[in-house]
Amino acid sequence: MKLSKEIIIVSLIFIFGFSVRFLYVINLPFSASFVGDSPSWEEPALNLLLKKNYGYTKRPPLYPFILAIIYYFFGIHNVMAVKIFQSLLGGITCVIVYFIGKYTFSKFTGVISSVLLCFYPYLVYYTGVILSEVTLSFFISLLIFSLLIVYNHPKLHFIFLSGVILGMTALCKPVIFAFYPFVILWFLVNYSNSIKVFLKYSLIFSLGIIIIIFPWVMRNLFFYKGFLLISPGWQEFWLTNNDVAIQLETVGPKDEPASDDWIWYPKERFQQILKLPMLEAERVFRKEAIEWVKKNPKKFIWLVYRRFLRFWRLWPYMASKRDKIIAGVTSGVYLPLAWVGIVLSLIDKNYRVKSLLLFFLLVSYTLVYLPFHGMIRYRVPIDPIVLVFTGYTLHCVYEKIKGKFIK
Repeated sequence: MKLSKEIIIVSLIFIFGFSVRFLYVINLPFSASFVGDSPSWEEPALNLLLKKNYGYTKRPPLYPFILAIIYYFFGIHNVMAVKIFQSLLGGITCVIVYFIGKYTFSKFTGVISSVLLCFYPYLVYYTGVILSEVTLSFFISLLIFSLLIVYNHPKLHFIFLSGVILGMTALCKPVIFAFYPFVILWFLVNYSNSIKVFLKYSLIFSLGIIIIIFPWVMRNLFFYKGFLLISPGWQEFWLTNNDVAIQLETVGPKDEPASDDWIWYPKERFQQILKLPMLEAERVFRKEAIEWVKKNPKKFIWLVYRRFLRFWRLWPYMASKRDKIIAGVTSGVYLPLAWVGIVLSLIDKNYRVKSLLLFFLLVSYTLVYLPFHGMIRYRVPIDPIVLVFTGYTLHCVYEKIKGKFIK
């Protein structure tokens, strides 16, 4: 029995995507797997295994639950098992990106985009650390893929499944909720000729989200004795909007990573607030952060501007010279090509509606981070979608060259 050409292509994409990541992580020392926020992601997983409860944490539950499952079957602190799992997830994400590129533009675009993702340095790097970026990028890509299926096959179960996937993504990182109104707007663009159909699809999509997040909302209600959707957010808003935080944006580029003990917030006040119960602390963080923004609107606008620049930088602000060179010859090339691809796709009526979905994701994900930290790491989970636009630009270039020399 002969295998179809597409099965061979998909298999090769997965093998390359997984192999690149596996060969990278297999040689990493244990200590290299824990950077920055890693302990705060692992702590609730250890709580689940050792204390039988999730505990007090600002982290949403999906990634810690995944860690807990891996540790349960393969041993606590078995970081290699986590890295192999993330390598598999990375390989699957490469396959999903192939289909996103194919369904949005063409099979050729899908191949280019997925191959670029196979070797994309940022996501290869995050495969080797205990952070949620690889898992989040998988779910975001899966969400876009599911919505493209809805576009081609608007069946109710597909729409409901897309809502379920967005709910799962929110349990990994609730910033994806910023994409929700854009999805509804995209539904309106698609079904503007029938408000009844638009409302029905929007409600079913929303129902899928609610069913997934409802158990966690109820857990928070009983645990914290009050309403908390997924995880606390005002704490981060407070941390990133104060006079001390401006230091983060005024320090110039460096040829070395930022120090772990670098503090850009009022540490003593922060520790005072943390002594309060979670929801009470959230109210204090919200009150003080909003007061600061009202008193310092120009500073806040300046911070938002700086964070936008950081979010879409071509290479890291603070990193080794080697890492900056690697980023410069990869994302430094991919991103400008992607921006061209966005413009080309939106002006082409054949691709406008489908590419609008991808563009809406990039817009919503950018907007949600502007009041908080703006850095490349937070952009990385949507970079697979960015690479789809890069692939489209390269496809357009290829077609131009082919049309010129092959007549």
